[in-house]
Parts: sequence; structure tokens; C-alpha cells
Amino acid sequence: MTKIGNVLEKIKGFFKSNGRVAIVVIFLLEFFMSIWITPNQYDSAFFIEKMQEISIQDFISMRYQTWTSRVILETLICLILPQNGIIWAIINAFMMTILAYSIIKLFIKEDDKSLIWTAMCLLLIYPLNKIATCDWGAGTINYTWPLAMLLFSFIPIVQIFRREKIAKYKYVMYSLALIFACNQEQSCVIAGGAYFIFTFLLILRDKKKVHPFLLVQCFLVVVSLLVIVTCPGNYARKTEEITTYYMNFETLGLLDKISLGLTSTVNHLLVNTNIVFFVFSLISAVYIIKKYKNGLYRAIAFIPLVACLIFGLLKDVVCRVYPYFAIFCETLNAEQVMLTPENYLDFINFIPLLLAFVVLGSVALNILLIFKNLQNNVAIVVYVLGLMSRVALGFSPTVFASTDRTFLFFEISLVIVSILIWQEFMKETDKAQEKTRANLATLISILAILQYFHTFIFTLMSQM
Repeated sequence: MTKIGNVLEKIKGFFKSNGRVAIVVIFLLEFFMSIWITPNQYDSAFFIEKMQEISIQDFISMRYQTWTSRVILETLICLILPQNGIIWAIINAFMMTILAYSIIKLFIKEDDKSLIWTAMCLLLIYPLNKIATCDWGAGTINYTWPLAMLLFSFIPIVQIFRREKIAKYKYVMYSLALIFACNQEQSCVIAGGAYFIFTFLLILRDKKKVHPFLLVQCFLVVVSLLVIVTCPGNYARKTEEITTYYMNFETLGLLDKISLGLTSTVNHLLVNTNIVFFVFSLISAVYIIKKYKNGLYRAIAFIPLVACLIFGLLKDVVCRVYPYFAIFCETLNAEQVMLTPENYLDFINFIPLLLAFVVLGSVALNILLIFKNLQNNVAIVVYVLGLMSRVALGFSPTVFASTDRTFLFFEISLVIVSILIWQEFMKETDKAQEKTRANLATLISILAILQYFHTFIFTLMSQM
């Protein structure tokens, strides 16, 4: 009995810290959803069919020469998808668990159960069905798995910053995770930004001393970027995609492409009623209104939230009252640059880009108001890196054709910033603040449950 008691105590101790119960729940939820999926449609069907015709080596070599630099990701697709779907389901649930674990390790400072559960609910609000636009199999391996590995590879940055000891085998794990993550272009951009920024900050803090592992990780990022930039397949694909999706793409200049990246991003956040951005805007607005009495600060706090309501949730009502408002909404998704040297005197052409600057700029100002300064402001770095990963799509002819899955990195960055803001909420001890926080937590939990069941229903219907 004593041995059984000791085992039970160890099990109880294991689940007591670091949000391990929440992590196990995430695994079970994702596994339960994944087992209903047979990843054999759309892009996944293409890979499965090819594996019946040629060898993996020949196929990956051909893809490198003619289509993509994602040799690691596509090798996994070729190895996993032709097998029993349960293998993909287990790995997919494991990757989502790694994603949740990494968020807790990187961004949650206190071992508080309510905080961890709210953070997991915020993560569950993300509509995973967006990844399935190219099928669950190819979509998860190309997007959610690199994201999970990306965040996992960032854990040593925090450990080095806190001067924590890192086990030798973990160095290998972090480097392998980074190599995997950087095989995806958006993930590589974020990895480069994060590692170079924090390496520079740590050099300043430690008086020109630098941890050798950070240099190793920076080197791996640079090598990955070179692989992407020099891959002949990426150039061949770009030529084909220009012909297919965006004939005038080559006529665009640098500022034109940035403009398209910004306006298409704001269109997705507002006009398409993005639930992640809405929850983020609500949390940040409520916090600032409760924290500050300054009228200007409160006005800035309301900008993203009001924009969400007018252009998203209440758009149909607004358009019925003001019919020409619909024309303006369409300009946000225009597949051409609205502002050119020839028409810059016409104010209407400024509006889409101006709205993008106002909304995205007010988000940055809200983050600065909440966290008060730039020093040690992790939230603003997360936001900027996430935004960069999406605006960079303006440099691709598939800026409009890539659909919702290319917003994954930016939307998860908003989830992370929401978690960081929530921790600021947790510091407030005023009873009114506690009541507001409790009401918000209830709303977040309800939205997470609704989103999970919505995705589950979508999953069942997509398999019919």
C-alpha cells in the first residue's frame, strides 16, 4: 500500500505544477478531434498519389527543383500521410500539446491554475479549421507543426535570459526544433527576428558577452534563409503563381507590396470577423478603460474594438443603413494597389492604407499603454514579429490566394499578447477589476467551448 501511495503522490505532484493538467487536456481534445479525420483530400491527396508513382527521394528532389524549399516538411508529409490516419492524429495532438507547453514555458510567469486555464481557452479560440483549406494533413504539417516547433525552439532564449542551466540534450532538441520550424518561410522570418533581437539585447545586458548557443541558433536561421532564397523551386513556383494568381505582380514596387500586405491583413482581421482579434481587442480595451482615466488613452483603446464591430460583426447592419459603406469594405480586399503616383490626389485611395495604419498602429499603442514602456516589453516584440510574418505575404503573388492559413502565425501572436495582458489583469486586486476579470474569463471559456465544437462539426462534415 505504501508503494501505491508513493506512486499516487508522484502522479499528483507531476500534475500539480507547470499547467500539466491543462496540457494533458489539450492533448486529449486535439486527439479526439483528429481521430475523426482522414487526411487524404486536396493537397494531401496529391502527395499520397505521388507516393504510389515514384520514390520519396525522387519526388522531393523534383519538388526542390520545381516548386518548394520545404524539403523537411514535405518528406514528413510523404512518410506520414500514406500511412494509417491514426499516426497523423497522434503526432498532430502531440504537436498541439508542444504548442501549449511552449506558450506556458515562454509567457506565463506564475504557476496559477486559473491563469493557465484561461490561457488555454484563449488558445482554443483560434479556429483550427482554417488550416484545413488545403486539407488537414498537408495544412497541419506545413503550418501548425512548424509553429509548435518554432515556439519550442524559443524556450532557450528565456532560459538564457534568466541564467537558468540547460541540460546538454536539450540543446540538441532546441536546434532540431529550429531547423524543422525554419523549413517554413513565415516561421523562418519570425525565428530570425526573435533570435537576432534577443541575442543583441543579451549582448547589451551582459556587456558584449554572448551565449554560444544563441550564435548556433542564429547560424541555423541564416542557413535556413539561404536555403529558401537559393532554392530553384521557389523561383519556378513564383513564376507559375504570378501567371495563375496575380498577373500584374511584377509591376509592383516595394511600397506597393507592403501596402498590399497591410491592407489584406486588416481586411482579414476586420471584414472577415476574426474572433481572435475581436477577443484581443476586447481584453485590451477593457484593461485600458479600467486602468486609465485619460480620454485620449481610452479613445485609442476603443479603435480596434470599434473597427471589429463596424467592419465585422455589425457590417451587414451598417451596410443596410449606409449602402456605400460596402464599397469601402471591398477596397480593403482589392487585388490591386489603390494608391499610386497617378491617383494620390484622390483621397479615397488613401483610405484602405490609412485604416490599416490606424488599426494596426492603435494595437501597438494599446500594448505600450498596458505594459507602460518599451524596455522588457515582450508583448510588442511578439506583436511586431507576428505582424511581419503576415505582411511579408505582400511579397508573394499568392497574397490573396493563400487564404486563412497564412494568418496562423499572426493570430497566435495575438493569442500570446492576450495572455500577457491577462497576466496584467491578474495583478489588479481591486474588487471591481476582479469582477470584470471573472466576467471576461467566463466569456473566453464560452467562446473556447463554442469554437471547439464548431471545429469538431466542421471536421465531421469535411469527411463526408
